[in-house]
Amino acid sequence: VGLTATSSCCEMIGINCSCFSVEGHYFTSRTISERKVWLRAISNVKVKLHHEAPNPTLEELGHYRNAIREYLETINDTLEGAGASDPL
Repeated sequence: VGLTATSSCCEMIGINCSCFSVEGHYFTSRTISERKVWLRAISNVKVKLHHEAPNPTLEELGHYRNAIREYLETINDTLEGAGASDPL
């Protein structure tokens, strides 16, 4: 999926819905918390593109990845309780 500063990105509405779309492509995550991580990351990229920011350094990438890893650790309980992920 190509991403630009003006790409459409939205979450789907529904009870406990973990779906979202980017440029007309639909995705799902295991939990609502995980969906928030994806949408935040996409939003951050769009902001960087909008401001024509330079490519991140390896050090900056490390900081981004560590921040995501730390957040995922805080929501780990919700991921473990996500229920079955087998097809219907």
